[in-house]
Amino acid sequence: MPTLERLREYFTATTHTWSVTVVSDGSTDQTVPKVTDFAAQDARFKLISYPQNRGKGCAVRTGMLHVEGQLLLLCDADLAAPIEEVEKLLPPIESGADIAIGSRPLKESRLEIRQPWYREMLGRAFNMAVQLLAIRGIKDTQCGFKLFRREVARDVFSRCKLDGFGYDFEALIPDERYKVLTKSVDYLVHVNLLDLEAERIGCEIKKLEIDLEVKRQVSEMKKQVQDRYGGAVPWEEWLKSQNLTQERLEAYLGSRARIILLKRLIVNYFETSTESYDLAHILCKTQATAQDVWVRLQRGANWDDLAVKESQDIGSANLGGKLPRHYKGDGLAAEVADAAYALKDGEYSKPVKSAYGWHIVKRNKTNLANTAKFFDRRPEFLAFPDVDDDRFGRWVRVVMSRGVYTMEFRVPGVHCEPDK
Repeated sequence: MPTLERLREYFTATTHTWSVTVVSDGSTDQTVPKVTDFAAQDARFKLISYPQNRGKGCAVRTGMLHVEGQLLLLCDADLAAPIEEVEKLLPPIESGADIAIGSRPLKESRLEIRQPWYREMLGRAFNMAVQLLAIRGIKDTQCGFKLFRREVARDVFSRCKLDGFGYDFEALIPDERYKVLTKSVDYLVHVNLLDLEAERIGCEIKKLEIDLEVKRQVSEMKKQVQDRYGGAVPWEEWLKSQNLTQERLEAYLGSRARIILLKRLIVNYFETSTESYDLAHILCKTQATAQDVWVRLQRGANWDDLAVKESQDIGSANLGGKLPRHYKGDGLAAEVADAAYALKDGEYSKPVKSAYGWHIVKRNKTNLANTAKFFDRRPEFLAFPDVDDDRFGRWVRVVMSRGVYTMEFRVPGVHCEPDK
């Protein structure tokens, strides 16, 4: 059961108290016996099953009304949304939201397993109708990745009646008692941050630059169509199959081009004008294990070998314990960051404790800030590749950590009029 193994692996590495409940909606495959065997070996896993298939709405409602815990996470069995994405749902809940919802249509959304194209199109069409008719401001009512406060989940799902398609919509019909925040809110925050930072450093996007960016994207799309169909489908025919015209496509790309260019200019300027650190760590569960690893390092053991054998950080162990490039304020555990700042390049620390365990931190390299002015380097940044979600998210964290900007949540339909 890869899904259950992955869930156990992820949650065991956190500080949360957790349990996993699998709901079998009358499945006739090996789900029930396999989950039963798995749960027999780990009491944190439970199974709810019933003999007749009644639909996903029934399965979700049954599970939500029977599980325990302060926060209840709903996710699909295929983990189409990676389980670590739950970290993006926690901040809204901690900020006062009652429900936090993932959103697949957003550009920065991360999906490990995509749905068939026809399901995506049908889902988006239904979601658009839902937004127009009932639930304004929630980009993806049907995303199977939602985090609820327990008391809210109990109340919401006790009122739901739909067993099949559309249960998501029914569960999210506006109720003024509950504050619903989605990942869509992030988009508004990020656009405002880009605008504020653009004003601060004097970054204006010219119309010619937007036009050139649109041409670049169209050219890239044409290349992708050519590669996918081997030249068998002309560009104009492909546009028609997507219910698009050249003008409509260019208008859409033009509406996005400014944000893409701002990201490219501002994030690359930040990364090169701010001192950063290439770090690595070996994460151990106990102080005794960490002390033993440190002693072996002192005696000449190879860092990369020990990272592979001993580190509990599965994501970085095979990379020699390497962490993403670190900038002050980007969210690294304070104890780990302080230990890194005290080192010189090539040095490693004694074991330090954080909420995740015991770390031995290594400072591989310090990347000094380039002090050249933004205007002088602007053409260089424009030629860089697009900024990916990880880099952009890191930039957002660092900017917000400086305390220059403040943020308030105003929920449409609760604190203000819809779309205001």
